Formats: sequence, structure tokens, C-alpha cells
Amino acid sequence: MLQNCIWLILTSHKQNYNGLKSKLKKGKNRIEALQQNEFNLSSKVSSSLPSVEELKAIKNYIFRIDADTLELRDAVQIQLDKLSVLFLEYNFSATYGGM
Repeated sequence: MLQNCIWLILTSHKQNYNGLKSKLKKGKNRIEALQQNEFNLSSKVSSSLPSVEELKAIKNYIFRIDADTLELRDAVQIQLDKLSVLFLEYNFSATYGGM
């Protein structure tokens, strides 16, 4: 199942939640880019990287957040809920507190 996910790693220092919306917007931007008819990968294409078709098939996005507080979880959940409304066919979740 992990191979069918895109992990987005977010670092939050000193419980700074101001940039959280813009960081989670990266997930929205990636989905919108994948929905375009044509797009370019930003790195050299390698046989170990998924193909464009495989990337488009991924519907699970997991945000990994280094920090872990109740306030942060609530703020992240609000943003995940917004993404879920915009992209009904995708699943969004988060893990907290480092690896």
C-alpha cells in the first residue's frame, strides 16, 4: 500500500502554524499538476521512478509532520478536510512526530 502513496514531508519548527496552509497547498498543487494533460517531471527520468501514468494513478497522499501537538493536529485536519472536498477521489492523511 505504501507504494501507492505520495508522502509529503513537512517540517514545523517552534509550533509555527502560520505556514501550514501554504505547505499543505503543495499537495493541492501536485494533484492539479497531475490532472493536466501534459506535464514535465522536474528531475531526470529514471527507471526507478514511477511513470507519469503511475503517478496519475496514485490517490493516497500522506503528509508527514515533524511536530505533534493537539493544536497542530486540529489545524492539519482542517486543511486535509478542505483537500478532501476539492478532490473527492483522493485520500488524505497525516502522520506526526518524526519517523
